[in-house]
Amino acid sequence: MQHLAVTATGTYDGPRFRAIHISARMGCDPSMIDALISRAESLCYVTNTLRSDVEISVDAAGEPSIAGAP
Repeated sequence: MQHLAVTATGTYDGPRFRAIHISARMGCDPSMIDALISRAESLCYVTNTLRSDVEISVDAAGEPSIAGAP
C-alpha cells in the first residue's frame, strides 16, 4: 500500500454517537480493498470494543487541599 487516508465521522445523538462512518482512501489495487477491510475490522481495538458490551469503570478519589491553595 502506497498511502492511506482515513476519516471518521460521528452522528451525535444527545450524550452519545448514534452512528459512526469510516471513510478510507487507499493507495492499493482495488481488488485488495475488501480483504484489507476485513482484516482491519478483525484487528481494530476501537471497532471491536464499540461492537461489544464493554464494562466501563471509574475510580475517583478526593485529595486534601494544600494550605493556601484555592
